[in-house]
Amino acid sequence: MRTITYVAATVLAATGAVQVSAAASPAAAHADFSRCGYSVTTDGARLRSGPGSTSTVLGLLREGDSVSADQANDDRYRVTLQWDSGSQHGTRKSDGLREGTTGWVAKKFLRADTCMQLD
Repeated sequence: MRTITYVAATVLAATGAVQVSAAASPAAAHADFSRCGYSVTTDGARLRSGPGSTSTVLGLLREGDSVSADQANDDRYRVTLQWDSGSQHGTRKSDGLREGTTGWVAKKFLRADTCMQLD
């Protein structure tokens, strides 16, 4: 992920000094995504077409659905649905969303999964 940094320079008239500050763009804020993915923590979490609450609802997620995240925007993650071993052909029975469907969901409905390595 690339972070864009904006640099602002302010000239202080009285002293002639230059003050420089840098801040990351809010839209490009860095998020530390779980490499192991996330689990949905509640039934009925809305998967939306965009990060806003007025974006179209693509479907409802179920508690335990597995997703991976690749972008953050304020209080939402852009996620991709992982294959659901409890359903036929990767289709979730309750809402018809398929593996690989991408959309936005509120972060509060996600729990970072824990990676395990078995030797």
